[in-house]
Amino acid sequence: MFFVLVAITAINAIPFKINNGLGATPVECDLCQLTVNVTEHLIKTQNYTKEQVETELKKICNIVPANMTKECNLFMLLTAPLITDALFNGESSTELCTKYKLCAPVPSEEARVHVAARRFNPQLVNKIKTQGSVLSEKIKANLQKVNIQNDKAEIIKNIRKTFE
Repeated sequence: MFFVLVAITAINAIPFKINNGLGATPVECDLCQLTVNVTEHLIKTQNYTKEQVETELKKICNIVPANMTKECNLFMLLTAPLITDALFNGESSTELCTKYKLCAPVPSEEARVHVAARRFNPQLVNKIKTQGSVLSEKIKANLQKVNIQNDKAEIIKNIRKTFE
């Protein structure tokens, strides 16, 4: 759950757009990448069952901006189980979002991190910091150390240090 809350800080708070069949929206891609990363983390480091993972994923929608809640819930209802099944079946996490056409192919990991860093949402970070009942004190302390100007890769690196 901790990784879920921290990882969501990289999501842009723009409203969802209707997918016109020409490709996924950037928010759908962000949700897919977040779902893949969180699912993989929970499977590999926490030994969660499929049901436990799906329960944790639904909690993401409680902290996204209000204008995204319904779309997030729909995404988690329809798409998260596909992603969870694929990861439990050993599929590669790096290609799932592209495979399900939720993300356009990205030339490199560096380019993806650069794009995510441009869309970083400081207001969402502050909202997560203030939800003391949701975050452990250890995570909150680590978030205080992270400069909001840092990019996604730096934030994730700092959060992972918490679990080491």
